[in-house]
Formats: sequence, C-alpha cells, structure tokens
Amino acid sequence: MTTRFGLVADRGLRFLDDGRVVVGGDPTRLLRLRGAGPSLVRRWLAGWPATLDDGGAGRLARRLVDAGAVTVRPLDGEDADWRCGAVVIPCRDDADGLASTLGLLRPALDAGLTVVVVDDASGAPLPIPDDVERIVLAHNLGPAGARNAALDHLGTRTDPPAWVVTIDAGVRVSGSTLRALVAALAEPDVAAVAPRIRSAPGPGWRSRYERRHSPLDLGDRAGLVGPGRRVGHVPTACLVMRTDAGMPRFDAELRSGEDVDLVWRLVAAGRRVRYRPDLEVEHPPRDSWTGFVRQRHHYGTAAADLGERHGDAVTPVRWSPAAHAPVAALLAAPVVGGPAAVVTAAGTATWSVRRLVRRLGDLPDADRLAVRLVGAAGWAAVRNIAEVGVRSWWPATALALVVPAARPVGATVVLLGALRRGLDPRMAVTGLVDDVAYGTGVWTGAWRRRSLTALRPVRVRPETDGE
Repeated sequence: MTTRFGLVADRGLRFLDDGRVVVGGDPTRLLRLRGAGPSLVRRWLAGWPATLDDGGAGRLARRLVDAGAVTVRPLDGEDADWRCGAVVIPCRDDADGLASTLGLLRPALDAGLTVVVVDDASGAPLPIPDDVERIVLAHNLGPAGARNAALDHLGTRTDPPAWVVTIDAGVRVSGSTLRALVAALAEPDVAAVAPRIRSAPGPGWRSRYERRHSPLDLGDRAGLVGPGRRVGHVPTACLVMRTDAGMPRFDAELRSGEDVDLVWRLVAAGRRVRYRPDLEVEHPPRDSWTGFVRQRHHYGTAAADLGERHGDAVTPVRWSPAAHAPVAALLAAPVVGGPAAVVTAAGTATWSVRRLVRRLGDLPDADRLAVRLVGAAGWAAVRNIAEVGVRSWWPATALALVVPAARPVGATVVLLGALRRGLDPRMAVTGLVDDVAYGTGVWTGAWRRRSLTALRPVRVRPETDGE
C-alpha cells in the first residue's frame, strides 16, 4: 500500500510565471515545472495528499522535498505502537533529571515501551524503576559510548525494536510529541527525526538567554538536515531513529559532536534526517556561569574532530563572490576609503545581478527577481560574517581591534555579532561570551589536531533545477 503525505510550503517559497517556476528551498534554488507540475503543486499545497513513490507525480514531490521547497507531514491517523520501539537514556549523576524524564514516559512504559537507562559510571547508583532496563558501566564512556552500550544490548534481541529514541536525562518529552516523532518515520528514506529542543524557562537573564539562544535550539523552520542546509545538524538529546538498516552506532571516540557525526554519516549514506520544530521538548539550562562557558567551549572542541572525519562539511563559512564580495567591500571601507569601497560594492552587486539575470533566461521580471535574490544572499552573508567574526574567527577580529587602521572593521563586526542576540545589552554581552567560549574551543581543537579544516571557508555555487 502506498503511503500518502501532506506537503507544506517552506517559508519564503515563491511561484513565478503562473506557477511554472518555483524559487526557494534550502539552499535557495530555482526549479522549473513542466506539464501538469504547476497544477499538482497547487493541489498538494491546498491539502491534497501526495506520494513519494517512483511515479511521475511521486518523483516531482520527492524533488520538491529534496530541494527543501516543501516539508512533509504524515497524515492524521498515524499512531505509535509502543511495543515496537525503545528509548535509550544515558545518565551520569543526574538522578533528578532521570526521574523527570522517566515520569513523562510512564504512560508509554505501561503500554509496553522498552526503556533502557545506561548508568555511565555515576558516583552513586541511580534510582531506576524495576520495569526499566538498566546497564551499569564500570568506567565512564561519555554519551556516545553509553548510548552504544544500550544499542548493542537492544540489537542482540531476537526481535529488535523497529525504532529507537535517544533522550538525555532531564529532557522533558510528552507522549504525544514522541508519538508524532515516530509517525514522521513513515516518510520514505527518513532515518531520523528530531524535534525542536527548547531550554526550560527559569529565573535570571542567563536562563532567559538560554530560552532564546540555546545551542540545542535550531529555530522554527522545518526541513531536511545536512551540511550546507539551513539546519546543518540536530542534537541527539532527543532523536528518533529507524533501525531497518541496522542499529545505529555513535563514534565512541567523540566526547562531543557525536550527534553531528551520526547525522552526517546518515546523510552521506543517502538517508534523510528531518527537523520538526512544530514538535517541541525541553531541556534544563546550565545552572551556573561556569557550566555555561564550559559547555560552549566543549561544543567548540568537537569541530576539529568533525573536520577530520567530514572535511569541509564543518566549515564555518560557505561563501560565494555574488553574496560576500559586496559585503567585504563595505566592511573594508574604513581601510581602503569610503568612496572606493562603495563603488566596489556597487560594482560587484551589479555584476552579481546581471550574471543571475542571464541564468534566469526569459523568466518574467527576471531583473526584479535577481535583485531580490542577490539582496537576500547579501543579507545572509552579513549575518554569516557577523557570526563567524565573533565566534570561530574571533582572534582575527580581536587583532583588528588593536590595529588602528583596521579598528573600525573589527568594531563593526563585533557590533553586528552582538546585535544577532537582540537589542538588550545583557543578551548581547552574554551572546559574545557564548561565541568567544565556543570559538576558543574551536581553536583548542584545531591546535590539538594540528588542523585548520574547521576554520577555513568553502566556496559554494548557486543551484538551478528542472522537472
């Protein structure tokens, strides 16, 4: 029986030439629709169910999904059989967090869900209910090794689970959210689905900052996950994974970044990983400034290890002349002179627009569309430069601040980087602490590995497509 799905347009998707041209997706591209394509797309987005099979309509739907132009939604009526799956919870010295997570899973447990808790060499034995399976490790293996211990345990069964959910102790996930995550695995080739992970509300501005800017919170736009996409990775603090191709395994050598590595290996193998921000779970924020800084630094150290395994996928900057050259010219204005920089920026932007117009061919309003696309790419480049300038490349920005000729450039980058967090000065300063702690971790990892892979920029090219 063919499974049918609902298709939802990605935010910012535009239709031109009476629906025969689609502009959008992730990364942004232009797709030309032929024959019945425009009519089919209109029907799907109006609520008609679609398939992702090998028929003509199915191939078109799959092309739109792969491009990130539409998001797949399982139709109503899907339900999870708790007896077919399992939950893995690694935990070390967090009895309260474990109790909170298990309490929310209690109805599913009572309905037959298998839950395996891995005590990762806690200082004192964790209080684990009798109906929860436990694995006690004599030596601390870290999140990756602890999860692998549970996955190996589940894989030896004569009837292994059809899906596995990794949940960190302290994460609050409701039964309805878990059920919806499992239902999303019905999409063909989807190996894993992740919800949006929000930091739980709490007192103080550090908690408020975490609520708005948690590193685990990947935003409110759905889509496929992978290097170069809007959502490059998803954390395994809550992740449901299919096991039909074998029990997933984490790289136990990684003490951080094991979630990114797993997701990128799945994508490289031709599987899909989907991000569903309409489904939310909560995790507790760090309870001290020291813990806050240590966490960010720890996350940053993983970049070099990921670069060793995945090469340029870990780059902090994906640049193109069309988007970054005008921005770089304007930033250099205080050094090379304002008029010269403005002329250079205007010239490169005009060249980018004319080049794109040629690519668009005879498309109606090609000039206007090219201006919009180049402008959007330029704004994305501004945000990218602002982020990397106070994050992975912050030492270069700091050097610019002490060199008189380059000081205006460094100050501009710092200001733009701080404003990414909003106009509240406390949020801006906390954000800079966050960024510098992470960036210091990146440089620490690079030094240990003697590799700059995680710091070097990578050039990308615009995409077009047809159907």
